[in-house]
Amino acid sequence: MILLILIFFVLQQPVIFSQSARQLLEKGSTLAEKGELQKAVKYFSRSIEMDSTVFEAYLGRGDSRRMLEDFEGAISDYSRAILLDGSDYRGFFKRAITSCLKKDYAAALKDYDSAVRLSPENERLLFGRGCTKYLKKDYDGAISDFTEALRLNDENELTAFSRGAAREDMGDITGAIEDYRLAERINPEVKSMEYFIRRAEDRMKPAKK
Repeated sequence: MILLILIFFVLQQPVIFSQSARQLLEKGSTLAEKGELQKAVKYFSRSIEMDSTVFEAYLGRGDSRRMLEDFEGAISDYSRAILLDGSDYRGFFKRAITSCLKKDYAAALKDYDSAVRLSPENERLLFGRGCTKYLKKDYDGAISDFTEALRLNDENELTAFSRGAAREDMGDITGAIEDYRLAERINPEVKSMEYFIRRAEDRMKPAKK
């Protein structure tokens, strides 16, 4: 009888640990939402110590570390999350954001490509990749991603503005003005669009002799 009880106890251990790890994960997530990032990291770490296979714990700790500007720590956590589940685009997406903050645009684009392959109809991924291409001065590539993002959501003024900025920087002033006006129509509350429209229109005027 004692042997049966011991066997039962041993078999139950992973379940008990998993539940405890999940509770710590939830506490860490709550603290992160409140902006208590250092405390959140500690709870995520304790969750990982109890169960090192909880994908969400690595994502949560990575997010908190990224916001604390511990970029190397964040990348390490996202990399571990990817090893646990390489079919979930979020690990690649979050690592791409962090690489971009480090200005490692090549690494960021590689991860964005992986994320887009896993979730090709994801507007946020296309917008993020477009922004990274823009920062690399790949304006054609940026415009392509912003255009696809707008196809998925034509009510995002930030995407319209970003495409306009890429068009202006590559010399397509007419296209830039069209996008700035599109952004203004989508959200008339963004008064700064008037400035960008006027600035672009001034660039189209002949230079005074």
